Amino acid sequence: MAWEDYECGTCGKVFPAGWQARENHCRNHFAYKCHICDETWPTEKDRTVHENDEHCYYADCNRFFRSYNGIKMHLQSRIHRGEQMACPFYKRCFATATGIAHHVESSACPNAPHIDRDRVYHIIRSKDPHGAVSKKLLTWHGSDQYEATGQSWNRYAYECYFCHREFNRL
Repeated sequence: MAWEDYECGTCGKVFPAGWQARENHCRNHFAYKCHICDETWPTEKDRTVHENDEHCYYADCNRFFRSYNGIKMHLQSRIHRGEQMACPFYKRCFATATGIAHHVESSACPNAPHIDRDRVYHIIRSKDPHGAVSKKLLTWHGSDQYEATGQSWNRYAYECYFCHREFNRL
């Protein structure tokens, strides 16, 4: 048998020492090589799982993440899921219901500027009095309301105790 016959069918490496050297090489050598390290895998799926778990690498986007959870979050983003959920008040679409909730609760929706988290909660509770969707709380206090008084005067302006911005009048 010629030395050309002792060639790895996966990577093409030639083994002039004989078939035993080739067999030893092929025993731990597979077709799918990790993009980061030298490990090989029998299937593309196995390689992908290895890259995700061991290197926090997502090959389709050529991105590294700090943790596996980062990859999961990325896969839930609008890049992969699209923006299929529409705001009920505005024409803007979001990838998740959480995105719509944040948009509305933070009063960022131009067609619903007066709806905040408390208002959303009251609307949901009015439709869900038994708490099947919303938490059944013993009491609901809502968000705290703050009001500036003359005590916020700092000899120059009225100062907000939270953000420390200064205002000329109350």
